[in-house]
Amino acid sequence: MPQNEFETISYRKIPHINLFINRIFYRSFHMHREMELLCLLAGECRVNVRGRIWAVQAGDILLINHNEVHGIESADGADFVILQVSNHMLRTYYPGFRTTWFEKTVVTEGLAKERKEELWRVIRALAVAYLGEEEYYELNVVGKTAELLRLLYESCPHTVYSEEKYLERKKVLGRVSRLADSISERYAEKMSLQELAEEEGLTVPYLSHFFREQFGVSFQEYVNNLRFENALRLMANPQLSINDIAVTSGFSDVKYMARLFRERFSMTPGEYRKSAGKVEATGTLRTGEMRFGREEGLAILKRA
Repeated sequence: MPQNEFETISYRKIPHINLFINRIFYRSFHMHREMELLCLLAGECRVNVRGRIWAVQAGDILLINHNEVHGIESADGADFVILQVSNHMLRTYYPGFRTTWFEKTVVTEGLAKERKEELWRVIRALAVAYLGEEEYYELNVVGKTAELLRLLYESCPHTVYSEEKYLERKKVLGRVSRLADSISERYAEKMSLQELAEEEGLTVPYLSHFFREQFGVSFQEYVNNLRFENALRLMANPQLSINDIAVTSGFSDVKYMARLFRERFSMTPGEYRKSAGKVEATGTLRTGEMRFGREEGLAILKRA
């Protein structure tokens, strides 16, 4: 089974801050409790945030609020600096960060050239410090992150909710989390919205509306996206036939899985498997997404 689609972030280097360089071809719908910045270094892609699709290209910066469902597709692969910041990072100095909702997804859209350049200057410096790990880099990373957050507050419309409103929203997010957890555990099996509605003590029409409102897609679209992403991972196993992959991923009909491949990659599953098996110039096999190590990440950052 893949990692839970209500993604748990691991802070291995610095508490409350996680940064990495990623190349993404396809990342299914997922969410996490952290605010996330998707800073596009190279390539272009489509980002689906709660049902609204954004076509973005190199130089764009996207802001994903905590617990906001999003997915990414790129035909040729898109390279990102991805920064994830815990809502508790500033609890002593600016507790309002925990209850802030930013109202602009593409931060750079309509932004003055000078401010856009300033944002990228800080992002690059932050990424170099985080990946470079030079002496006292922890202090540099924390300082650059705080500077970046200040720029975001100045650049993006936002609402800082009261504690009461935040707690009301937290109840909704608790249901979103339970649904995401349940689907992540069972998507490879036969499952229905009726089953989830019974578990939550809701009617099917109510849950259907709730799902589309909070996830941005229908229940079936969400499930099929998880199945599709799992199929991408299984393509790397030459011992599995296309039919085996479809069944293992939860598709009842291999033809439906094939249709998704044609829609998203303009190729059949077999053609995708051949493509995925080719080693790129970086020496990394093409999969749904790949995270670069320290040296590779710094090199990509320098080239972009």
